[in-house]
Amino acid sequence: MLISVVICTYNGEKYLEEQLLSIMNQSYQNIEIIISDDGSKDDTLKVARKLQEEDTRISIYQNDVNLGFNKNFEQAFEYCKGELIALSDQDDIWNLDKLQRQYKVLIKDNASLVYSNSQLVDTDGKDLNKDLFTQLHVNPIDGDTQLGFLFDNCIAGHTILFRRSLLKKIYPIPTSIFFDRWIGFTASFEGVLSVIKESLVFYRQHSTNVTDVLREKKQKKTRQVKLEKRKKSFKVKVNQFESFLEFFESNNIKNENTKVIDELYNELKNYKNYFFNFKLFMIYLKNKDKIFQIKDNKFAAMLKFSCGLKMYKIFPFL
Repeated sequence: MLISVVICTYNGEKYLEEQLLSIMNQSYQNIEIIISDDGSKDDTLKVARKLQEEDTRISIYQNDVNLGFNKNFEQAFEYCKGELIALSDQDDIWNLDKLQRQYKVLIKDNASLVYSNSQLVDTDGKDLNKDLFTQLHVNPIDGDTQLGFLFDNCIAGHTILFRRSLLKKIYPIPTSIFFDRWIGFTASFEGVLSVIKESLVFYRQHSTNVTDVLREKKQKKTRQVKLEKRKKSFKVKVNQFESFLEFFESNNIKNENTKVIDELYNELKNYKNYFFNFKLFMIYLKNKDKIFQIKDNKFAAMLKFSCGLKMYKIFPFL
C-alpha cells in the first residue's frame, strides 16, 4: 500500500536533509515524498532538489504565494497518490521503523488515524530526556472518541498517519484550528484512533518552532496584555466551535455528541456577558470524561472554561 509522506517546507534548509534521509531510509519503502514549499527565501529548494536527484520518489511543488501551514498542507494533500498519508515536519528525524510500525497498527485496529509520542531533542539532535506527551501534560486518547478535541489536542502533526478517505471530511481546514487537531477531530467521526505511546519521532526544539513545547518563550506580560490575550482566546474558541458545527452540518452528522457541542456553543458565544457560567459548568460536569479526556486535571479545566470575560477583567492572571 502506497504511503504519501507530506512535508510542508518554509526556510528549512538547516535541517531538511537529515529529515529527508530519515524518511527515504524507512524500512517501509513503498512511499512517495511530497514537498510543498511555501515561498522559502533560503536554500530549502536547493537541498530538496539535490536529494530528488538521488531518489525519484521525491516530488517538489512551489506555491505562488505564501499560504501558511494549514492551507499549505491542504493543498499538498491534492498531490498525494497514496491510500495512506503521513505528515512530516521539515526539521525532525524519524525512527527508521516509524511508518512500518504505524502501518501495522492501523491495519490491525482498522483505524482511521494512527499517531505516536515524540522524543524531544535540541538543535543538534541531542536527546533532552523529555517526551511530548509528558511535556504537554496530555493524556493520549484512542478508540472511539468524538468530544476529546474540543479544548485540547494530543496529536502532533509530525506523527500522523491517516487514511486518504478522510480527505473528504478534512476539507476545508479552518483557519482557527491547527491542522493536526482538525485532522484528529474529523478522524474521530470517521472511525477509531490508535496511539503508539512510544516515541517514533525525534522532535527538534529550536527558536523557530511554532509550538513552544519547552515553554522557553514566556515573557512577563502586563495586566492589559493578559486581558487582550484572553479576549482573543475567547474569540478563537467561538470560531472553533462554529467550525465544529459547520462540519456536522456539511457531513449530516447528528448524535448525542453533536448536541453537546451545540449546547456548549450557545453558552460560549456569550462570553462577554458573564463572570462564571454555571450552565456551562454543568454541561462540562455531565460530560467531563469525554470533553476533557485529554486533560490531566479535568476539574481545573472545567473551572477555567466556565469563566467569562468579565471574570478575566477582574482576575486576568487566571
